[in-house]
Amino acid sequence: MLSDRGHEIAASGRLVATDALDNRFDNPSEELLWQIISGLTASDNYFVMVQHVPDSSKDGTYIQTAVLPDGRFTVEYQDGDLQHHFHAEVDNVRRAYEVVVAWAFRRPEWREMLAWEPDY
Repeated sequence: MLSDRGHEIAASGRLVATDALDNRFDNPSEELLWQIISGLTASDNYFVMVQHVPDSSKDGTYIQTAVLPDGRFTVEYQDGDLQHHFHAEVDNVRRAYEVVVAWAFRRPEWREMLAWEPDY
């Protein structure tokens, strides 16, 4: 169930999740994000991208996670442009989900949840 804080943030803008099969989920709840992320497979539906819309940044602001062939996950975020694109790997789906949800619902701790490495 979404916290009151999650409802406040969702009301101030839309949250959109899109998976590798081009399925689009408008304003997904924490529970739906769990279903999406835990259902990712390395063979076909291997990633999900989450964005706040509208997004007025130059090259996009988003977070995404993808399942790797060995079962680990990569989590990436971009903060407005390609010079602010970072990634980290996690050992399990639960950790990937926790970071994506923290970012999606603008919880301040999301940046400290992983050791982010630049992608540029």
